Amino acid sequence: LQALPLYAIVEVHGNPLLRPYRSYASRMSYIISGKFIFTLYTTRMPGYSVQLPYQATDRPALIYQSTNFDYKRTMGISFSAPIRPFPNVNTRLTLNASTDRVRHSHFHDLTFDRRRMLLYARLDNTIHLGRSLTLELNASTITPSMQGIADINGLWRIDTGLKWTVARGAADLRLQADDVFATWSPRLRTDYATQQLRMYVVPDTRALTLTFIYRLRGYKPAKAPTLDTSRFGTSE
Repeated sequence: LQALPLYAIVEVHGNPLLRPYRSYASRMSYIISGKFIFTLYTTRMPGYSVQLPYQATDRPALIYQSTNFDYKRTMGISFSAPIRPFPNVNTRLTLNASTDRVRHSHFHDLTFDRRRMLLYARLDNTIHLGRSLTLELNASTITPSMQGIADINGLWRIDTGLKWTVARGAADLRLQADDVFATWSPRLRTDYATQQLRMYVVPDTRALTLTFIYRLRGYKPAKAPTLDTSRFGTSE
């Protein structure tokens, strides 16, 4: 087994040849009974750019540099639907399946053309514990993905929140906990040609938020100004 070097030198390089990339997207949705939503979509980004790590071949250095790919392409289908498992529970299910393809003909001294199938699922639950108390419990997961020549592990997370409505609906007190188990931190792994890299991110994605909202009764927002569209040849 060949020992992997530990890099003491990390360099961030600029790229004077970096250029903006274009993005072309199309989407078609079909709604059944006003609540079941099917969506087909595709995105193509010629010259797509992202910062990637690269292990130098002439010295022990890890180089970060943004480069333009030949293109990145995504094609997928998504489905969203409300579910009512119990009288006091409102649930929404979201599923998404897509394929990603990235191609780079000159990534330093490498060429790559990679494809990956990606699956994503999310379940949002609103549980009514009483007339003024609501519990939210949400879960989501995504299968392993890629970024250039690097692979990213699968991820999952749990979010929860408790909302208490008081003062006859005029005020809300909300306690929200995001990524309860700190599992939404990716790990990056590269095993491509001469590139052998492991990157572990220290999890720091949990967040606890307390929010208070009070609505002023009788308040009426100012009327938005009317836009004159006569010069466009249209009437109001």
